[in-house]
This record gives sequence, structure tokens and C-alpha cells, in this order.
Amino acid sequence: MNNPEKELYNEVWDRLSGLSQSVYPSLPNEVGYPFIHLHSTNLYDEREIKFKHVGRVVIRVDIWHDNVDEVGTVLDIAQNIRALISRLESTEGFQWNIEPYGVSTSNLMDDTTSKKLRHYTINNELKFVERS
Repeated sequence: MNNPEKELYNEVWDRLSGLSQSVYPSLPNEVGYPFIHLHSTNLYDEREIKFKHVGRVVIRVDIWHDNVDEVGTVLDIAQNIRALISRLESTEGFQWNIEPYGVSTSNLMDDTTSKKLRHYTINNELKFVERS
């Protein structure tokens, strides 16, 4: 059986890697800003219906910037990411549809380091149906 989380993660990774910002699977120690962190996936409502594997996956993407005043730059990157993910229709084993109202975002200030950072998160919820 194909793994919907793995397929979605790999497809989003490939799409994000085409952007001009660096993409990381975990938070790096030394990095140039802004950068993208492909944070996590969560699988929900997985089941079999009429011999097909269906469910939902939420994938979280974070954007980090060390210039807290460059809100426009972060918002432009976020818009590009949302557009890339919303155009995702299929992977090897699954058809994908973004859920109506399935995107949530937050634009935060992070002061857990010596320098304040802008931290933008995007949570994208997609439905999947196993391809025949």
C-alpha cells in the first residue's frame, strides 16, 4: 500500500525546492534567511471506502526571516507556497484536493533566540483518494 503522508511530503519538498529560498527538513543551526522549513505532516480520517484508501493529510510549512520588518517578503514567499500546494492534483498513488477552508496561517514574532525572527506558518489540509 502506498503511504499518503510520504507521497505528499516528497511532492511538496520537490515543489518547494524549486523556489529561491533554501528548504530544510529540520531547523538548521547556521542558515541564511529567509528559509523554508517543511515542518510536519499529520494523517486524519484514514479509511477504506469501496476498496480505496481515503483520508486527509495536514502538511505544515514554516517560513523564517531574520528581518522582522520585511513582512512583505515573507507574505510573498507564503503566497508562492500556498499556490504551489493548491495546484497539487496527484502523486504516484493518490489524487489530492485541498480542503475548502483547509489553509490556516499565522504570522508570529519569535524571540527565543538572541535576535528576533519572523516566523510564518502555513497549515494545508488536503483530502486524498487512492488511485486505481
